[in-house]
Amino acid sequence: MPRTPLPDDIERNNLLDAIRALAENGIPDGYGESTGYDVLFEGRRYPPKPIVGLAATAVSSFNYLGKHFTGGVDSACFRVLEKHGFEIITKSDVSPFPDEIEEPEGHTEGMVN
Repeated sequence: MPRTPLPDDIERNNLLDAIRALAENGIPDGYGESTGYDVLFEGRRYPPKPIVGLAATAVSSFNYLGKHFTGGVDSACFRVLEKHGFEIITKSDVSPFPDEIEEPEGHTEGMVN
C-alpha cells in the first residue's frame, strides 16, 4: 500500500488531544501496539503511530491508519513528535527516570525493629 504523507500543520495540542484519547479509549482499530519505541508522557508510555495518526486525522479530511505511514527512527512520524518536544524511548528502556527511584531501606533478614 502506498504511504500517505503526514500533514505539515500538526500542532502540539493535536498530539496532546491524541494522547488523551489513547489514555481514555485505548489503541483504536487500524493500529497495533508499538514494537520498538514509545512516547513517554507524564510517566506513561504511548505508541507513537496512533498519536500521530489521530493528530493527523484531526487536522485533515483523511482518516489516517497505521498502514498509511511509517514510524521509527528518521520517520516523519518521529520528526513530528520530536518537533513538538515529545520524548521517544525504546521499549527496552525500563527505567526512564532512574534518579527518581527511591533507594530501598537496608534491612537484614530476621532483624527486629
